[in-house]
Amino acid sequence: YLHAQAISVYTARTEQMIADIIEKELDRYFMRLQAHVRGIDKLDPIKHGDFKNSLIGQWWFSEEGNNFRIRYSSYDFEKLQSGLEQLFSLGRSIIEAVDRGEEGEVDSLFQKFRAILRRVKLDLDELKEVLREGGK
Repeated sequence: YLHAQAISVYTARTEQMIADIIEKELDRYFMRLQAHVRGIDKLDPIKHGDFKNSLIGQWWFSEEGNNFRIRYSSYDFEKLQSGLEQLFSLGRSIIEAVDRGEEGEVDSLFQKFRAILRRVKLDLDELKEVLREGGK
């Protein structure tokens, strides 16, 4: 009985951390894009501009990610996924614009990126609330 309780608590806490992990990974992605713009880091637009190949995307499309979305089906994961896909698509465009030397385009794309990132973070706050409530 105690073992089952411990596993239940572990699973609930782990799932509650998922939104935080996604948020931190998006912050890391944003910083890497900024480093690319400044010439500190060199990102590949194919590798770093594709949601499905990102760490978030790999989890998202895994069996674990799918089961998570099923467990918390009261949340609008399609809206969150759309925002995440937009972020990585814009990330790819930013990388490509930097590589072409189009500074004005980079600034414009970063403004769009920041706006979508703010929206995605609000969506993640909603997800955190759903997770705290246990999916209700």
